[in-house]
Amino acid sequence: MTSTYRAELERLYDAYKDHPRGKPARIRYMGWTLETPDALSCLYQLNEIVVHSVYDFPCSRRDPVIIDCGANIGVSALHLAARHPEAKLLLFEADPRIAGYLERNLAANGLAHVPVVRKAVWVHGDGVDFVPEGAEGGSVLGVGQGLRVESVRLRGVLERLGRVDFLKMDIEGAEAEVLADCAGQLGKVGFAFVECHCWRHLPQNLHAVLALLAEGGFRYYLENVWPGGEPYVSGGGGRTMDVQVNVWARRPVPATAPAQPEGRSQSSEGGGDA
Repeated sequence: MTSTYRAELERLYDAYKDHPRGKPARIRYMGWTLETPDALSCLYQLNEIVVHSVYDFPCSRRDPVIIDCGANIGVSALHLAARHPEAKLLLFEADPRIAGYLERNLAANGLAHVPVVRKAVWVHGDGVDFVPEGAEGGSVLGVGQGLRVESVRLRGVLERLGRVDFLKMDIEGAEAEVLADCAGQLGKVGFAFVECHCWRHLPQNLHAVLALLAEGGFRYYLENVWPGGEPYVSGGGGRTMDVQVNVWARRPVPATAPAQPEGRSQSSEGGGDA
């Protein structure tokens, strides 16, 4: 089935290769209808989330609890709901314009019942300054013309829940502060995905994110989002960020002893008796 998803996405890339950046589009993909403020951004999300399954997690529960921080236009929510039809989803999106796309996409694809919280995930509920980017890069740490948005303290959300099977966090640099505020509550999270961003105008914090996850009892796997072409020359990363790393965190799996090579016994490992 993945080959079908990939082939359809390649067709869309060809169809939208000349579509202007920042121009809204309506994309139909594998039975979904998606409104997007930027076609290429939407296709990138489909590639990561659907074709490459970056948010797929093993789950034996019929109704996993899933928190999506930075739900954007809803590709992650649609994919996770398709994989777990009885999941309890809670979606957060800070950008008022993008939240509108999210709600319309949920409604258009049979998920109008899924709650959308139009607030920034943060360390308190007093509101926060937010800089929109137009598609998927809005941030409370961005530079430029911003607006005041409502905020929600993620720690409070976790305190009210008995368990969280999957926590997805793509909040454009706010992850280190939010995770630090959630210390002591991360133990109830089974799997976590954190997209770690380091803005060039701020101290780097990838080390803090990894330490917080380790202290929360997770093991993690890392993948750099940007290809590394002459980082000493270019400075690495992008125009506004020098680090963007995907972090997959999970509870440790009990280690097993490596299998013995066929035909060798443990007593022969050291050469046998003299």
